[in-house]
Amino acid sequence: MAKRIAILSASVGAGHMRAAQALAVCARAKYPDCTILEQDVLELMPKPFCKLYKDTYLELVGKAPGFFGWLY
Repeated sequence: MAKRIAILSASVGAGHMRAAQALAVCARAKYPDCTILEQDVLELMPKPFCKLYKDTYLELVGKAPGFFGWLY
């Protein structure tokens, strides 16, 4: 049975999407016969949630970038 890989990301900031793309490239190189699903999970969410999520994320990055360093 062929491998199946799901790569989930959120389209907030270029870094998330670039990381997902890099994972997909590596997965395709290592498993050329696999099926890869690349999914922006925000596409599955209600629009008001996406707006709140994106606005909050971008505000935190702009006003408190150290927060994410602490969080991770």
